[in-house]
Amino acid sequence: MAKKFPIVLGASAAIAALAFLLWPDNKVTEPSAPTATPALTEVATNQPRWSSDEERDAFFVADMQGRFAPHIHIQHAQIRFLEQLISYLRQHYPDDWRSRVAALLNASFPGLAAELQNKFDALERYNEWLLADRKQLQAMPADERRAALWDKRYAAFGEDADIIWAAEIRNQNISDALQSLGNNSDSSVQEKLTALVTTIEQNYGDRADDFIQSRQTELVNKFVELPSVQSSLNAMPATERRSEMRAIRQTLGMDEAALDRWERLDT
Repeated sequence: MAKKFPIVLGASAAIAALAFLLWPDNKVTEPSAPTATPALTEVATNQPRWSSDEERDAFFVADMQGRFAPHIHIQHAQIRFLEQLISYLRQHYPDDWRSRVAALLNASFPGLAAELQNKFDALERYNEWLLADRKQLQAMPADERRAALWDKRYAAFGEDADIIWAAEIRNQNISDALQSLGNNSDSSVQEKLTALVTTIEQNYGDRADDFIQSRQTELVNKFVELPSVQSSLNAMPATERRSEMRAIRQTLGMDEAALDRWERLDT
């Protein structure tokens, strides 16, 4: 009997970074180190662009208003703004950055300063817990760790946690669907593919096509690597398998030119 090889689509290293964006692995990392807002970096001579701290702060406030004002009513945008604020203050005022938060909140979005201050306090508590319990979280099974994370998020942010981490919820739903499909030996490859696309549409709505297009290689690899799909593809004659692979790639966003290239490689 001929030896069966996994049906793969390219070097796994090339997609590893992308795959992490969709389906996080079994690790918990501490909050990332602060980085400078690009618009506020220093010139190549290492001389500050600003004549005073006040001038630099004013530019930061204007930059944040320009970037976040249209969306600042959205919970996720508020957290993103706070992350930028924390990063800026830690870089430029490492010794007393927390004491400067309130002033910049008031300068940036005075009408929301109190609400943003509450979210800042909650975010600090959550990040401190995440850092303190990092090793314990890493040792937990995935389901227990996820439950612990969500317990803390709800404790810190209430029902707003569902909005703040909406992207994670959507991606987890897709990851769960893939795991279920990978264990399903009763459905055909096309039925599994339809179920995956339906899950994406349910989670991304009008943006489903854009999501598929932007993640096409990642999605194809994740789908084809499912044990049940591997089993079905290996059982097909070569001609039928090539046709099935083309259908999978086409459904998951690849254009005709890409389909032809992959078909030549398959052959």
